[in-house]
Amino acid sequence: MPINGVFLICLALLVGGLGIFLMVMGMLSLQQGKEARSWKVVAGRITRSTLEEKRVDTSYGDGLRRSEVGYQPQIEYQYRVGDETLTGKRLSLVEKQYTQKAGQKVLEKYPIGVTVQVHYDPENPQEAVIEAGTVLSSFIFMLGGLALVAVGIAIAVSG
Repeated sequence: MPINGVFLICLALLVGGLGIFLMVMGMLSLQQGKEARSWKVVAGRITRSTLEEKRVDTSYGDGLRRSEVGYQPQIEYQYRVGDETLTGKRLSLVEKQYTQKAGQKVLEKYPIGVTVQVHYDPENPQEAVIEAGTVLSSFIFMLGGLALVAVGIAIAVSG
């Protein structure tokens, strides 16, 4: 097998492997979202609602660095399970970055004092979210992974 053929097979395995990894991550995220929808639900009250700026530094292969600003709503809520009052900090199972405008919309949805439905894991009541279910990024991971697997197969077949 010529070197070019070995390179193509290695590239196909790398691309296909990355695709499989992304598909598995998307499926796991979907499964977690489904499970959270079946968790027990209790009333809770928002105790903190602020928007935090997050800077993300990205390095590129040519030595350039880029700093991007994202925003993350910091929502805290209290809820009761039995005799215990618990504090939750997770909006959903998937942590997301928002634009400032989108982050403000989340804060408007969850102002301090508002009553919300808290989904908590009955086996671990400290594990709770106020937005249960699947998110678009799970599907994007799965579709992107599927596309990479297809590209990996195409590379392998063309070699």
